[in-house]
Amino acid sequence: MKFKLLDIRLKKAYFALNEKIISEKEEEAEFEIKKDLGIFIGTDDKNKNLVSVGLQVKNDYDDSPFNFDLVYEGYFKFESSKEISDEEIEKVCLINCAAIIFPYLREHLADLTRRSGLPPYHLPPINFVKLYKERDKDIRS
Repeated sequence: MKFKLLDIRLKKAYFALNEKIISEKEEEAEFEIKKDLGIFIGTDDKNKNLVSVGLQVKNDYDDSPFNFDLVYEGYFKFESSKEISDEEIEKVCLINCAAIIFPYLREHLADLTRRSGLPPYHLPPINFVKLYKERDKDIRS
């Protein structure tokens, strides 16, 4: 199954420093950031092979030095000589498409933290294959 990226867009960007936490920490202190990741898929009713994949990462805990909520959305076109099942499209979207979008989101967050005066925060790499397998396992349980 072939697919191509048509566009990537920033859909939502929220970033706020938690001045109380920052003033309590040493300047070079390491921060542990708790983050929530969400992946969502939207299809075009008229053309099943046009799909949007959204990736959201957010952190809104009171004990964090900063809070953020970022959403990036990618638009993909699937090409195949045969009918593509919904399961096949979902798997490619949750693994491959999400992995294509993630570096854009990761770079945006690093830039926001750097511009705020903190060292850039780089989201750790994400194993989308592992996430998919865990999700699949949870659905079957």
